[in-house]
Amino acid sequence: MTSEQVTEWKAYDRLEPIGEMRGDLRMAILASLIANIANSFATKGKPIRTYTPADFMPKWEEETVKPVQSVEEMKRILESLSGVRKKRRK
Repeated sequence: MTSEQVTEWKAYDRLEPIGEMRGDLRMAILASLIANIANSFATKGKPIRTYTPADFMPKWEEETVKPVQSVEEMKRILESLSGVRKKRRK
């Protein structure tokens, strides 16, 4: 493999990562298998619910959304923290 091909693959992996998603899917398959086995033992062979790998896949898109603080909220928080430090010094 030439260095140009390695560079192309690195650039492609940045745009469309394939490693982590496959790893998450493999672990989800394993987790669902273990959960189904444990569920069948816990309920004496009559599982209440059957788990699928989708039940164990992380939801990365939902976790990346963060609330935005206004400048006034940041200022109020910093003022409250500085007030706590002044009280501790006394």
